[in-house]
Amino acid sequence: MSRAYTKEELIKAIQQFVKKNNRLPKTPDFRNKFGLHSLEAYRRMIGDYKTILKVAGFEENWSVNRWTRKELIDAVQKFYKKNGRVPRAYEFTPKEGYPSRGAYCREFGCFSKGVEAAGFKPTKPGDYRTGLQHNTWSKRRILLAIIQFQENNRIKISDRMIRSNGYDGLPSRDVIKKHFRTVRNARLEAEQLKSELDEKKKRLEENGPWYRFHGE
Repeated sequence: MSRAYTKEELIKAIQQFVKKNNRLPKTPDFRNKFGLHSLEAYRRMIGDYKTILKVAGFEENWSVNRWTRKELIDAVQKFYKKNGRVPRAYEFTPKEGYPSRGAYCREFGCFSKGVEAAGFKPTKPGDYRTGLQHNTWSKRRILLAIIQFQENNRIKISDRMIRSNGYDGLPSRDVIKKHFRTVRNARLEAEQLKSELDEKKKRLEENGPWYRFHGE
């Protein structure tokens, strides 16, 4: 049985997470391997997510840096000058010395509009968060990405979650809706595909070589 943590220990863990990662924790971050305790432990001791952040000294719109519009544009132009191409959203993190994707969303509405404001044409949707050298996501690639994400984080994706946060390894909400109409439809198809792959794995374990997980 896991021990009960004090309120002070829970708050200190969040403050240390923010100091280390230069961002607020998201729902999947509330796990021991990320230095945080379970979200249930926080809710029992403190309250909902907004209250948890407030008690720890943060607000939901907190950011390490408040970037000006000019600084955001300059960062894109600096990246282009250094790398000879426009940046993808996943490459812009405080750890790398750049404004976060969230900073561009607050100022311009989305990261691609920030790229346009800097005078460049952004790459096609779906290529930002993963760094894949593909201009588009196929239906199967999306399903496999959802399966992998849900297995790694032990949570089910939802429209609200994708719209509010965005996660590495997943395409944008718009890309998912383009192929499946809704995030829920994509999740259900991914769960069906996982069942089929698990069954195939089981048959191969019984009758042949070990199953290997492949993309397209």
